[in-house]
Amino acid sequence: MNQDNAVLAYVTAIAGGVLLWIVVATASGQSEAWDAPYYWTTAYPGIIVLAGILGYWVPHRAWRWGLTATWAQGIMAVLGGASLNLFPLAMIMLTFLSIPPIAAALLGGWLRRRVSGRPT
Repeated sequence: MNQDNAVLAYVTAIAGGVLLWIVVATASGQSEAWDAPYYWTTAYPGIIVLAGILGYWVPHRAWRWGLTATWAQGIMAVLGGASLNLFPLAMIMLTFLSIPPIAAALLGGWLRRRVSGRPT
């Protein structure tokens, strides 16, 4: 595995999660993106797609791209003024929400190994 690719994938996952959060929160006028209906129709599916692409690009331990992109949104919630009292609950919720992005990343990694002829 190329370490530079892993670092760039982390940066991309974080930036993607943050960017989707900011765009949805700004477009909806909400301080927290998940309060907007756009979150569930745009940002959340975007995280799933991003995780799948990153899993294909860097298939080694691909699960981390889905988790990273999803947890980045929890950090944005705090930076946007969300109460720290609810932060542990938000991170638990985001961990459950990260299951589909993790699955997409694993699928992307599996596809990459199939295409390249490496054993799964």
